[in-house]
Amino acid sequence: MAEGLCQLQAELSTGNLPKRARNKSGNFPSSRELANISQKKLRGRCGVGYRAKCIQRFAKKVESGEINLKKFEEEGKPYDELHEELEKNYGFGDFTCANVLMCIGFYEKIP
Repeated sequence: MAEGLCQLQAELSTGNLPKRARNKSGNFPSSRELANISQKKLRGRCGVGYRAKCIQRFAKKVESGEINLKKFEEEGKPYDELHEELEKNYGFGDFTCANVLMCIGFYEKIP
């Protein structure tokens, strides 16, 4: 799924890639990119299945300012507090929260 999302971002940033370049990955898509792409395309292009709805909802909350990602990177925030905050989001269970927190340097729970 992560590879599919990165390939999608490469396509979004450069337009449609020619077939021979389809294996090249871009960066992980921004919240703006994810908020503005259809759930159907997320499911079909990235293989995220039912997670498309969760991904898009979260991205839209980030874009609207309802979720401030900077607070997750503040030093001194305990893992449990950040996990609890993430869990409030639709579709975010233990596995997803642990993955997100691992991406920003918290390794208390390895998914």
